[in-house]
Amino acid sequence: MINKNNMKIIFIVLFSLCIIAIINKNNYSNYKYLYWNDQYYYITYEPVRDEEVGNFLGRVKNKNGFKKGLNKNGDSNFLDIDTRIFSLKKFSHNELCVEMLEDNIKNYYKIYLIKEVK
Repeated sequence: MINKNNMKIIFIVLFSLCIIAIINKNNYSNYKYLYWNDQYYYITYEPVRDEEVGNFLGRVKNKNGFKKGLNKNGDSNFLDIDTRIFSLKKFSHNELCVEMLEDNIKNYYKIYLIKEVK
């Protein structure tokens, strides 16, 4: 049988794991992100067709770790420096796309606005 001391230990461990999970869920350092126009965008591998790619907006300027409040336009913790950033023809403030070279082939992927910065 489980005694009261073991129940307390199990409760404390489970509670601690829940707190750790909540903290990590809201930590941007866990995301592949691009900081653009004072917003954080989550990088996906959702493909974008060539005909959906809009205007050239700029390039990734720095590749660094997450620094809340210190990131500058064009910073990313995942994308290589000089990665090209585009709008989508179907304009949306919540989506952009990036051009990535893979085996010398240009591929475009969507990036989504992260709603909340913690």
